[in-house]
Amino acid sequence: MKFVDLAALLHIKRVFLALTLFLSITAATGQPMAKTSDIITILHGHEAQLFQGDQGLFDTLEFTLSDLSFEGLAVTVPEKIQTDTMQELPVILVSQQTVLRGWQVSEQNNLLLALIDLNTGTVRTVPISTDAKAGENSGSQTPGRPPQPNPQAGAALETKIRKVDARPHFAIPWNTGAYSVVAFCYDWASNAARVELMGKEKIDPTFFSVSPRPMESAQYGWIPTSYIPGDKTPPAPQVGVAFHVDPALTNERLVVAAGSFTKKLGANEILPAPETLKDHDTAQEVYAVVPITFMILGLDWKVPRLREMGIPIYRAGAGTDDKAAHGYFWVDVLAQEEAPLTKGRYVLYAFLEGVAYGPEYFDIP
Repeated sequence: MKFVDLAALLHIKRVFLALTLFLSITAATGQPMAKTSDIITILHGHEAQLFQGDQGLFDTLEFTLSDLSFEGLAVTVPEKIQTDTMQELPVILVSQQTVLRGWQVSEQNNLLLALIDLNTGTVRTVPISTDAKAGENSGSQTPGRPPQPNPQAGAALETKIRKVDARPHFAIPWNTGAYSVVAFCYDWASNAARVELMGKEKIDPTFFSVSPRPMESAQYGWIPTSYIPGDKTPPAPQVGVAFHVDPALTNERLVVAAGSFTKKLGANEILPAPETLKDHDTAQEVYAVVPITFMILGLDWKVPRLREMGIPIYRAGAGTDDKAAHGYFWVDVLAQEEAPLTKGRYVLYAFLEGVAYGPEYFDIP
């Protein structure tokens, strides 16, 4: 009787899988080039095993991805979860960076996971440890910073795939809901992965109000809060958010962002009855209110600064059933009651419909 070496067969299977994945990426271009969408495609093909925490598969995929010229973050989650049969929200987080990048922007000090409630627009974040591939945070202290790597060592790639159960991290109510998950490492942001929790409960839609309210020049001096496009407002994008930080209006207590956005309006964003606001000394009819959250991150921050806003869409920018609506903003994204920012470089993100837009860099002199 011949005995089959199951370990050897499993090793051969994993090597074959790695070769297949590598060839699938290089076939189109002849080069090992990859985008975030390519990484997500690879993950989607093995989600069942990944969500179970198959460490052998993690190792195989890390080996494969290390041969691709991808640098960045990628996440995937189950599309739907039945809350009565599944008790976790597994997030598969992929990160690949050069050794030099890891020295400059340590994942241990900068890796965050954001959970966005797609009903309320609320954004929450937690730091994610990099010490355990399977997603269990380490309680060890952050070690001292090592010396800067030499050019040859610094060009090498570091690849990590880890599983994180988002449910306990965010204390997610285990009932009906829809969420988006995004990973951050200072000025890197991943794709947005969406999950629907399918429970027996019914969720009522959340309605929004304008916040902050427009301010007249007489109230706020030379920096009015406004939702009318101006000379510094970027054109509305085809979809999503376009914005920049005005360096002339940036200091330790003030960070003014000018921007625009385009989206299909949800039923809960359209006001039951129009509201009139005074903006730039002119009466404006508010047709809808869209939730946008701004996030400021500094290097080695484990807790970002978040500011939720309700941005009005005036009647002039309102869309129709077959045309998306446009909104604009000129706002201070740094809440006035918070401690001032210290000298240094920061990044600003904007969340709309669970997607993170940015980063936009700004400096505090």
